[in-house]
Amino acid sequence: GGHISDWWIYRVYQAHRPLYLDGSGDYNPYGGIAIAGGLVTNENLSSLTISANLLGAVAADALFKAMCKNKKVEFLNLYNNAIYHWEHPGTINSLATMLKTNDTLTSLNMARNGFETSSAESIARALVVNRAVVNLDISSNPFGPKGAHAFGQMLLQNTTISDLSMNRCKLTDAGEGLGTVEGGIATIAESLAQTTPS
Repeated sequence: GGHISDWWIYRVYQAHRPLYLDGSGDYNPYGGIAIAGGLVTNENLSSLTISANLLGAVAADALFKAMCKNKKVEFLNLYNNAIYHWEHPGTINSLATMLKTNDTLTSLNMARNGFETSSAESIARALVVNRAVVNLDISSNPFGPKGAHAFGQMLLQNTTISDLSMNRCKLTDAGEGLGTVEGGIATIAESLAQTTPS
């Protein structure tokens, strides 16, 4: 209960080295919210991994809002945390706001979080104005060709990202009406062809 939350806030607040909470799903949403509380005031932590813990949308929302205020964390790994949920659309808005306002975060792993097309489109729009993220892993999210199209459009304007992973995102699902030639992959290919080193 409260004692566990207080302990997590203390641990994150006191962290002076990378913090890894990669594991078995023992950290429930309350733990994630407590970690977010510690992130708001921590001035030392540069790397945070909370992968494979099924934190869910509510805890992720708190983490994204905390990252809007945190100016030290450069590496954030939220792989496999069931972040997307149709009952909490505000979580994606908080992620987009974080990407628009945080100018410190350079590496972000959001793979395997259930992001669908609309989520990918929101993330891509936010990345248009982001000039900090260099490495982005959004693999294993079923956003399909329309999501890939949004990322391709983003890459035409964002020249900061140099490492983008989109494995297993159903990029060629012709059922969405945007197959390989007409949609996402074609847009990404076009953006790669037009983008030149700055």
